[in-house]
Amino acid sequence: MFDRSVTLRGGLPVLFIPVLAALLVLCSTSMARAATLLVPETYATIQLGVNAATAGDIVSIHPDSDPVTAGVQPYGEAVTVSTDGIVIESRALLATREEDAATTIVTGETVRAFVFDFQAGTGPTTELRYLTITGARQSWSEVAGGIVVESGSSVWIHHNIIHDNRSSGSGADFGGVLCLGSPTISDNYIYDNFSWMGGAAICVIGSEPVLIEHNTVDANEAEYNASGIHCDAGSDVEISGNSITNGDSYSG
Repeated sequence: MFDRSVTLRGGLPVLFIPVLAALLVLCSTSMARAATLLVPETYATIQLGVNAATAGDIVSIHPDSDPVTAGVQPYGEAVTVSTDGIVIESRALLATREEDAATTIVTGETVRAFVFDFQAGTGPTTELRYLTITGARQSWSEVAGGIVVESGSSVWIHHNIIHDNRSSGSGADFGGVLCLGSPTISDNYIYDNFSWMGGAAICVIGSEPVLIEHNTVDANEAEYNASGIHCDAGSDVEISGNSITNGDSYSG
């Protein structure tokens, strides 16, 4: 029988002490798992930081790919993300996060159908924020975009600058953001992108639900279909609170 008269130690029952210790171990282990991975100081590239990250980690990107230099050097990468629950963001060094976004630039490599590609299984706790995504180029029938969200991904894309991502070949599905999956796209500035088949800012293909809200979409161009947001037949899209201006579509 549990004897209350002999089990108190410092105000706690003896039987509670091992339980409390176990809980503290679990808490400290959980806290230890979350880490901030510094690019390029610890990881030379964004891709290496993403590859090393586990759920709960932040991949923190310095505005300059070479912090030793005085000027801003863009990151020339095409980054594939397959780990769920990580945050990819610019380093908070400047006066505002908007300034961090404007100066933390990720541009595609020499062969660059995308700048970021989020694979199936990256859910809504996976975030891409406060970056400039630019320079994706593709031609002909490639499926591509500045940011590609693959089927089965529901990544949250917010507070980025997405511009000058361009397609140059007929039959190409392309956008500043290409949605094959189910992302939330919010509070981004998306401008000066070009698409051959429509959706120069955002192109939605497939039937997975997509939320597009509070974005500023300006001066995008398409050869066919919508220059701003193109939603393919059968798509499931909620669009609210966006500013969509100054787009050009040459046909259709």
